[in-house]
Amino acid sequence: MIELTLCVGDPLERARVRAFVDQDPAITVVSDVTSLTTAEWVAVGAIRVHLLDEQAALGLPASMREPAVPGRRSGVIVLADNGDEASVARALNAGACGFLLMKSLHPAELVAAIHVVALGHFFLCSAVVDRLVIPLMGERGHERVLQAREALTDRELEVLQMLAQGHSTDGLASVLHIEESTVRSHVMHILRKLGVRNRTQAVAFACHAGLVRPGAWLTEPVDTPPRHAAPPAFLPHTPLFQGRNLS
Repeated sequence: MIELTLCVGDPLERARVRAFVDQDPAITVVSDVTSLTTAEWVAVGAIRVHLLDEQAALGLPASMREPAVPGRRSGVIVLADNGDEASVARALNAGACGFLLMKSLHPAELVAAIHVVALGHFFLCSAVVDRLVIPLMGERGHERVLQAREALTDRELEVLQMLAQGHSTDGLASVLHIEESTVRSHVMHILRKLGVRNRTQAVAFACHAGLVRPGAWLTEPVDTPPRHAAPPAFLPHTPLFQGRNLS
């Protein structure tokens, strides 16, 4: 059973989302509210999945956005109004593991997102995948994944993993005990090797390529995929990529 917090300010939108969620008997809505105070977040912090609108996500207390909080077992899905790169970046910076568009929300995609995030994975809605991820993958997606895995050094994979967990430049420098200029150099090399323009694109590519496991809430050790392993089997078969040919 997946326990869920639902926090959406607009009552009509919240009712619509709640109706979609209630279609799956494996999901239990523990808290259904329009907003949450910091004190209330403490009470619901251990719930497995938090489904929030953008306003609620921006109001997450710092403790919910820390990349490595012992015992953290919950993930955040943001319901956004826009699927542009800036909106995705804001959601990631707020500690989100999932991103859906409110206006085009479909029951099956919402339920899939909840289950995927509950398992500790990353979920972008199909509209955002079409806009941000598919163009990054190109026509030979699997080949590009192998090339990226081979090109990135162990340190760059570590930095990429921490970017996916929401670390800032100064946070990376502190954890890795290196200078911020060194972090920026690693990030520049990562962007060049992945063929992307910024950190948001790098995280989107890496998550869907199976190079990293995102989500600030994950506390289990993350095993880096072997460099010569086959591209992840889930890539073309998850709800994100059904019906798309990435080979």
